[in-house]
Amino acid sequence: MKRIILLAVLFILTFSVSIVTHLPVALVLDKLPLPKELTYQSASGSIWNAQLDDVYWQNLSLGSIYSQMQWSSLLKGRVEVLVRAGRDSELGYSLKGYAGGSINGWYAREVFASLPAKSVTDQLQLPIPIDGQGTLDLTLRDYQYQAPYCASATGSLAWTSAQVTSPFLTLDLEQAIADFSCEDNTITANGDQSSEQVSAEFEATLTGNGQYQTAAKFKPEAQFPANARGQLSWLGNPDAQGYYAFDYAGRL
Repeated sequence: MKRIILLAVLFILTFSVSIVTHLPVALVLDKLPLPKELTYQSASGSIWNAQLDDVYWQNLSLGSIYSQMQWSSLLKGRVEVLVRAGRDSELGYSLKGYAGGSINGWYAREVFASLPAKSVTDQLQLPIPIDGQGTLDLTLRDYQYQAPYCASATGSLAWTSAQVTSPFLTLDLEQAIADFSCEDNTITANGDQSSEQVSAEFEATLTGNGQYQTAAKFKPEAQFPANARGQLSWLGNPDAQGYYAFDYAGRL
C-alpha cells in the first residue's frame, strides 16, 4: 500500500512539473504585473525557455530577449531567469545576466552589457551637440526595481576606445571609468578619465522625474589639439591646476 501511495505521489509530482515546464510563457506573462514601461510584440516558448520579440522599455528598443528558468531559485522563494538580450535592437547592444521577482519586487544581478557610445549620446539633449565613439561596458552587480528607475543599485561603467566629437574638436579619451549607485530613484555616478590629450573628473545625478545634473572638469594635456586651445576661452579661465569646469542640467 505504501509503495502504491509513493508511486502515486511521484506521478503527481512528475505530471505537475511537466505541466509547469511546458506552460506557454505568453499565458504566464498575461497574468503577471509587469512594469508599465515594459512592452513586447510577441512571446513564444515555455517558461523553461522563452523568447520575447520587439521588446521596448519606454521608447528604447531592446530587440529580442531570451530567458531560461533557474529552478534552484524556487527553493529560495523567488522566480529567477538567466537572460540574454540585444539581437535586432536599434541600440546595437548585448546583455547577459539574471533577473527575477520575489515578494520584494523585481530585481536583477550579475548583469553584463555592452553597447556603442553613440547609442547613448544620440539620446542626450545637450546645449552642444556631441557624438560619442567607442564601447560602453556595463557591470550591474545588484538592482532592485522601483518605478521609474530603481529602488537600489550598484555597478560600474567603462568607456573603452573613447572618443568625443563636437563642432569644435575631436578628443581621444582612451578610457573612462565610473562607479554608480541608485537609492530611491536617484542615480548618482562619479568617475575619471586620463589620456595624452585630456584628463577629466565628473559627477552626475539623475532623478526619478528625468531631471539630470552634471558637474565636470577637464585639463588639456600635452597632446591636446593645438588648433582647439584658442576655442577654450568660452569656458572661462582654468583653475590653478589647469582644469576647466562646466556644469549641465536638464531633463531627459
